[in-house]
Amino acid sequence: SGSGAGEIKPDDDFFALGGDSLTAVQLASRLQDRFGVAVSVADLFDAPTPAALAEVVVARRQEAGA
Repeated sequence: SGSGAGEIKPDDDFFALGGDSLTAVQLASRLQDRFGVAVSVADLFDAPTPAALAEVVVARRQEAGA
């Protein structure tokens, strides 16, 4: 598998790339830490691509007035 982070595209599916529940928890935590908004594992199921997750984060930051 390797890091491969440079190869991930905006529409790549987290789970299709091998993401699982453990990495979903880690990613949700990192997104919360980085952007200061709540991101859940359920959000990753609903928005499994970087582009879709970005929309979730932006919307939550706007809701929070950030």
